[in-house]
Amino acid sequence: MALRRSYETAEKIERLLKSDAIKELEKLHKENIKMIRPEELTGALKGRYAMIQQMDTMIKNAKKSVNLLTTEGGLKELVENHSNILKKASDSGVKIQIAAPFTKTTVDIAKDLSKYANVRNIKDAELVEKLIGRVCVVDGQEFLVGLTDDTKTHPTQDVALWTQSSHASSNVFEPMFDLVWHHAKPIK
Repeated sequence: MALRRSYETAEKIERLLKSDAIKELEKLHKENIKMIRPEELTGALKGRYAMIQQMDTMIKNAKKSVNLLTTEGGLKELVENHSNILKKASDSGVKIQIAAPFTKTTVDIAKDLSKYANVRNIKDAELVEKLIGRVCVVDGQEFLVGLTDDTKTHPTQDVALWTQSSHASSNVFEPMFDLVWHHAKPIK
């Protein structure tokens, strides 16, 4: 009787070893796929300082591209808070693109940024002049988007969303940026 149970158990183990479930587990083990919880990849940021810190981290970790759509005030903040890190990223081969509305007060800032970034003017650009906001997309893998109007919100009350959603980054925000970029005017 004990021998029969032992034989049946061995058969069950053999079937399990050949099952699709085990094959899938072996595949996961070989490919070293890590389980990631969505809450580790998304965050709500309160305050402009938190946004600046998150953007710094994103730019520092960029490997291929940094696409920035920003406001007039955001253009000034880029120079004040991120110019060194943007220059370092550019020097290491990261493609930097910045689209923003240029005014008399920001055209010199845009020219300064153009030393290490491709910069385009969205002011009076056909179809996209109303798409003014603060968006940063890095490597098509993560993005940061400002949820408040930086001209009407105190910096301590500023709110942004950050996520490492490659789907939203590459299928929503990068195409949106590309549309803006295509219609924006190169710096003169």
